[in-house]
Amino acid sequence: MARRMRPVAADSPPALAKLASELRELRSNAALSLRELSEATRYSPASLSRAFSGQALPGPALVRRIVEACQGDTEHFDHLWRTAAKERSDRESPSTDQAESLLAAISELYNQAGRPSLRELANQTGQARSTLQRALTSPTSTSWERLEALSAAMLTQVTPQQRDSRLRAIRQLWVEAHQPAGATENVGEAVTELHRLVAAIEEAQQRAVRSEYRLQALTELLQEQQSEMRQLTQRIRELEEERDALTLRSKERP
Repeated sequence: MARRMRPVAADSPPALAKLASELRELRSNAALSLRELSEATRYSPASLSRAFSGQALPGPALVRRIVEACQGDTEHFDHLWRTAAKERSDRESPSTDQAESLLAAISELYNQAGRPSLRELANQTGQARSTLQRALTSPTSTSWERLEALSAAMLTQVTPQQRDSRLRAIRQLWVEAHQPAGATENVGEAVTELHRLVAAIEEAQQRAVRSEYRLQALTELLQEQQSEMRQLTQRIRELEEERDALTLRSKERP
């Protein structure tokens, strides 16, 4: 009997809520517990619970495993997943916003440094003036090593702590600007796959422990049998000695 689940998260986006609700209904009709479904899908109960909660989009592989285990319509649920994935992608800020934020941060840094000339910056960084000009006007097209050197050259008037803090912030903007739009689509799938692998490893460890217990039990049984064999061998020797003694005494009688 499947355990009663909590309602779908109230703040779930519509397409994600629909996917979670239909997955829950499918599982309910199949009358599978989380443990039974975990055994059938090879995903951990925690990963399955998140898939049914509607709080985050599960990976397509996890959804398909659930649907197959519950004998549902895989094409229908593939469509539901794609709709929910598009919904999430539409809500995410595109990488162009991060590129604009990075350019604004570099421009602000340049102005705060007193708008040094390209010659001054070239002397401090050892970079060509054309490279510096490109970094100032299009920082996303510049490697982080060059942009970091340029930023550090414009932060010589602040404390080391302030410099490190500003560099970390610029580094974060640079990383986000280089992340393609929708690049996080597979994060949920990667996480659920990781949980599946963890569950598989845990199961393998449990099998290894059970095998170790069985091996230990067999070893102890073998040791007991060897001990009994030694005792039987000793007893046979004692009986043989008693027999020889009786035979000798019978020969000595007149």
